[in-house]
Amino acid sequence: MGRYHTTSAQSHLELGWNVGSLFIGTLDLKSELGVSPGINLRLGMGLRAQSYPIEQVAQNRIFAFYRQPRNLGSFISVGFRAWNPTDNPYQYPYLALDVVGIHYRETLLVRPNGQTPAHPSNIRGWTAGISATLGFVLRLARKWHMDAGIQLGYAPPREELLSYYHPGIGFSTFGSGIIGIKGGHIQPILALRYTLQTAHTQRIREME
Repeated sequence: MGRYHTTSAQSHLELGWNVGSLFIGTLDLKSELGVSPGINLRLGMGLRAQSYPIEQVAQNRIFAFYRQPRNLGSFISVGFRAWNPTDNPYQYPYLALDVVGIHYRETLLVRPNGQTPAHPSNIRGWTAGISATLGFVLRLARKWHMDAGIQLGYAPPREELLSYYHPGIGFSTFGSGIIGIKGGHIQPILALRYTLQTAHTQRIREME
């Protein structure tokens, strides 16, 4: 097998899956089309679906602040990824910028004036945001790669909750120290990418 080249990346098509988002019950998919060396156009979409018995929500578990008795959501995003393609097999650093549209439908536990017991309230809405991802790429096999990075974003803050998760953009950060910007979001990226179609010039180079 020949050396892995990134300089001939145009006209290839890839599909990626952010496996890290599964911990919050989210399917996050990205497709990328290489249009020139060092530039991919991106289209993303995904769904979030979580449902828990009310008595479990109050338990102190990881991600407990970001889940409610019911979390349903979806997103679609468009953007691009850019990196220096010259002698850079890890695409380090790559920068991805995306515009994200989000729909959410949730059941929240509301305690009027802090009283108990709480009663459920159904909330739904639309919002939009922007995100920037910084990371690098590891090659696992000829057509398999792994993206590792961090995604930072902004979407108008919600009024019902301080801690929440939007698919496609991540965890709200308000109250989280130095990154605690109202409307700020963050999530780690650990995404498997599979090359569905390889550019003809790249195939020739891999055979050399």
